[in-house]
Amino acid sequence: MKGKFFLFTIISFCIYYGVAMASSGGVPSSVPKSTSHEITVKAKTVNPQPVKAPAVHKVTSEEKTATLPVVSRSKKVFSKKSPVKTPDDKERLRKERLIKQKRAALNNSKWDIEVSPLKGGEKTKDAAIFKDNKIGIESLLNKGFSYTNYTLTVKDNGVLVWETMQTKTTGEVVFIRGEAASDITKMHGIISFPKGGSSDDYSFKSVSKQIIRR
Repeated sequence: MKGKFFLFTIISFCIYYGVAMASSGGVPSSVPKSTSHEITVKAKTVNPQPVKAPAVHKVTSEEKTATLPVVSRSKKVFSKKSPVKTPDDKERLRKERLIKQKRAALNNSKWDIEVSPLKGGEKTKDAAIFKDNKIGIESLLNKGFSYTNYTLTVKDNGVLVWETMQTKTTGEVVFIRGEAASDITKMHGIISFPKGGSSDDYSFKSVSKQIIRR
């Protein structure tokens, strides 16, 4: 009798458990059915959109002309006129050109001269040398004087006048003045040695002329 009751109890429990499983869809009724009522919310991914830079407006040449003030850049052109030459200017320029020509003709020439004391005395031979646009007297060069520059002028009749002053280390001074014909074939002049309030003066004149070959 007890064995039948035990068997009955087991069968009843199995039936009850099977009914419970069937009614809960295979899950015991004691387990909460959260899966059938829960709502899964998926986060929506938002892709950021690139921000567009504002469009740059290009100013046209017409707009520049319309907005900017017009500045006149016209320049006055002044022609450079050479100054009007007066008759005196023309004559001065003519003489300058003439002096330049005569100086070139005198340069690199040697004149054999005859020197005479103005107070009277024996004549001596000497030479006037024009070299490198300077003048030297041969006897004076031997005494320690040097070649010096000279001034040159032309008279209205074409005669050339040249003048110079020479010194030496001892302080001795000599003045020389010469004149040459317009065709530069003859020459004469004065050589003066100042001494206190007086001077020793000599005249000279050319004997011959020769060109110094360089």
